[in-house]
Amino acid sequence: MIKLNLKCCICGNVMETLPQCSGQDMVLNEETGQIECYMGPKYGYRTIEKIVCLDCQEKE
Repeated sequence: MIKLNLKCCICGNVMETLPQCSGQDMVLNEETGQIECYMGPKYGYRTIEKIVCLDCQEKE
C-alpha cells in the first residue's frame, strides 16, 4: 500500500490519510488537470496541495 505524503496548507502537519469527506468526493479538474477533493461547505473543492487537516478545520 502506498503511503500518502500530504501536508496541511495551514499548519504543516503531515497527514497519512485523507479526511473521510475528501476521500469520498474527488474530481478531476479538466481545466487544470489536477485532482480536487471536497473539504466541506467552508472550503469547497481544493487541490491536494491546498488540503486542510481536520484539526485546523475544527479550530476555524
